[in-house]
Amino acid sequence: MSIPRDKIDKLVKELEQLDEKDAEQAVIVIEDFIRKKKNIKRTKPSDYRGALKHLNFSAEEESKKIRDEWKREWE
Repeated sequence: MSIPRDKIDKLVKELEQLDEKDAEQAVIVIEDFIRKKKNIKRTKPSDYRGALKHLNFSAEEESKKIRDEWKREWE
């Protein structure tokens, strides 16, 4: 199913008339509508909190390992 071009143009013209804050809110509403239509869940970082906890993962140690692997031009 495709939307007729004239309806899209009309929507864009209406969005262009809004100030930035209102246009931003309109985009959020449209994104939520599309997400509901496609049944896409919005992910939150808190959903993944603790996902690597059981692996004893340390972001600081892993970052240090990766940095140590970099080839630096001045060395």
